[in-house]
Amino acid sequence: MLAVAFFSAAMVLTPGCKKNTPPPAAYNPSFSATALPYNVGGIDYLSFMLTCTTDDIEVIKVELSGPGGAYSDTYTGSGMIFLRNEPMTLSSDYPKLLGTWTFTVTGNIKSGTHSGESFYGTTSVNVTGK
Repeated sequence: MLAVAFFSAAMVLTPGCKKNTPPPAAYNPSFSATALPYNVGGIDYLSFMLTCTTDDIEVIKVELSGPGGAYSDTYTGSGMIFLRNEPMTLSSDYPKLLGTWTFTVTGNIKSGTHSGESFYGTTSVNVTGK
């Protein structure tokens, strides 16, 4: 009888099975990148524009990486707000290196259901030609 009471008490006091559901994945807006080639004095350069295609955003930082790690740069966004589909021009010009240029954008979402959330988004553009 004592064993039954002990077993019953143990069953009642033991926590039930809990489902360990992982937290939802962080939301990251979508970006597109455009490379704008131009020539000055016979030297080819690139200028870049980034566009967030899904949300209004506040830009904290943009990290740029050139083909094969041959070039890198970091911009601080200083809290600038860009509306969805409004292009953001990176203020520096770069030597025209062929290959994939990658951009990592860190900031805060300012519109939609994810407004107020931080994000970390990436995009790239492949520069071809001669």
